[in-house]
Amino acid sequence: MKCPTCRQAEIEILREARPADRFLPDVIADGLTHGTCPHCGETMTGFPRPLEMFALVTRAILAKGWRLAPSEVRYLRSVLAMKGEALAETLGVTATQLSRWENGAAKGARTVQISPTADRLLRVLVANARGIDAPALRGIDGSHSEPLRLRLELGKRWRVVETAGKALVG
Repeated sequence: MKCPTCRQAEIEILREARPADRFLPDVIADGLTHGTCPHCGETMTGFPRPLEMFALVTRAILAKGWRLAPSEVRYLRSVLAMKGEALAETLGVTATQLSRWENGAAKGARTVQISPTADRLLRVLVANARGIDAPALRGIDGSHSEPLRLRLELGKRWRVVETAGKALVG
């Protein structure tokens, strides 16, 4: 591909694997593209089929069998396109409490986790907003909140090729 900036050189587009989203460093997408112009240094990145990929990631997070991690609470709020104050009001908590859930802030000697009720409500809100079947809410393990680790790969479609944990990816 000809460099759109200098039009002097061809940019070799390479496929790479990197985090799919700044909020989800444990979700790796293999199929993103990257290239640098050898003449002017212009960098180009590509994100093929992002709506499909993020729909897959969102379904996986909603279906995971344990409590949402702070990065996932923050990601799901971005999926809802809500400001913190609005989501906090919807969940019936203070903006400070939501911020603690999103940042994994410590209170005393332990990390503050999203409450089981707010966790389930947030999952249902996102499912409803995105037209996804509501996740199975029974049996969510509330004892831990580690992030879901996924590896996605782009072929004809985005697909999950590796999952760490008990995610129910559809």
